[in-house]
Amino acid sequence: MGEVKIKKASLILIIIIFGLGLVLNINISSASTIQTSEISSNGNSDQNTTYKTLSTDSKTVASQDLNDVQKNEVSADSDIQNTSDIAITQKASNYNPNYLKYVVFTVTVKNNGPNNVSSLNISYPLNKYYLKWISDDANGKYNHLTGIWTINNFNNGSSIVFNVVEQVKTYDKTFTTRASYNSGSFIDPYTVNNFSEINLTIPRASDLTVSQSTAKYFIKYLHTFVLTLTVKNNGPSTAQNVSVNCGLDQNIYGHVSHSSNRNYKPSTSNWTIGYLKSGSTITLHILVKMLAFNSVVSNTVSVYSDTYDYNKSHNRAKILIKTPSLTIKSLASSLSLGTKSRYQRAVNIVNWVRDNIVYSFYYNTKYGAAGTLKKLKGNCADTAHLVVALARVSGFSARYKHGTCYFIKSKHWYGHVWASIFVNGKWYSADATGYKNTLGVIKNWDTSSYTLHGTYNTLPF
Repeated sequence: MGEVKIKKASLILIIIIFGLGLVLNINISSASTIQTSEISSNGNSDQNTTYKTLSTDSKTVASQDLNDVQKNEVSADSDIQNTSDIAITQKASNYNPNYLKYVVFTVTVKNNGPNNVSSLNISYPLNKYYLKWISDDANGKYNHLTGIWTINNFNNGSSIVFNVVEQVKTYDKTFTTRASYNSGSFIDPYTVNNFSEINLTIPRASDLTVSQSTAKYFIKYLHTFVLTLTVKNNGPSTAQNVSVNCGLDQNIYGHVSHSSNRNYKPSTSNWTIGYLKSGSTITLHILVKMLAFNSVVSNTVSVYSDTYDYNKSHNRAKILIKTPSLTIKSLASSLSLGTKSRYQRAVNIVNWVRDNIVYSFYYNTKYGAAGTLKKLKGNCADTAHLVVALARVSGFSARYKHGTCYFIKSKHWYGHVWASIFVNGKWYSADATGYKNTLGVIKNWDTSSYTLHGTYNTLPF
């Protein structure tokens, strides 16, 4: 019984001692917490000494926080050292280039810093449907297939210029070319100037060709022939305001007629076509009379348009036509072309000699009919020889007259020779020395006061 009481007393004592120890431990922990807070806020040397008395776990937490701060500071310094502002600009040598023409594109890249750049890639792709790469000056650092231009060791404040030559492959279109930042070993905090765009407007384009032809290239004097002119537009666009200068010197080619459905003006030899679609062909037929002889004559036609023509090698066409020398017989035959009466044929003879033989002063016969025709000049006697010869070859009776006549313009009397032609039962005077004279009409001398010295079938002098 006594032993049991003793044991109960011992147990009570142990419980009391444990309780006191627990209270004491709680107070110590609270004090440590307070000291830690004070050290954190004050940071003096005494508090640092107290801080060293903290538990091992508290030391570990504080050390980790300090390392995180230091790492963040190092990371911020690295970002600043790896930062650069890259500015890109672009321009073209021509913003309205024509189809198949070359354009030089210039891309300028500047490093505004603050740091150097070890590597930089610029994207400058080519649209293969609009442009064709020809050459560049990037020394192999531009790949025109991928459109990437590589720049290495790009110092702060430096600029690099890149030129690329491209050929225009499109027409009647507006499109954009873009140069932009692709990638690099740095951070660019200002991206608004990392690209550059320009617009190009390509006008319409056409390829006009013109040709001319005739059935024969050896054409006799006063004979007619058809000249065929053909214009084609090989495209790719419709050609606007197309016109053709058909040449046709009116002193060589006498206009007779032309295609009635074509806007052609003989006085100017201009043919207005208007618009001509890609792949279309249009033709003009002109009937002309050859007014040249004893020569090789040419004719050149030219086609024009308001639409850009990228190939002008066929915009002009030239032909050569040979005309034979005149003989008395061939000329008489030519002068009868298209005549409906013998009277008109005689008129043609007198008018032709009047208009084509230049008067030359000398006495008596010098060239004769054939020589006068060859030289196209002669005095009154030789001019009469040619009229008489042409009339007789044409089936007319003809003769010479000789007299002394008073010439109105010079107001002098001269010995003079002229011809006369028998047409439809009547003799008509045929003096081809005056530019106003015609068959049966003489105006260069006074027919009411002349003295007739003789009428001859063959001129005696």
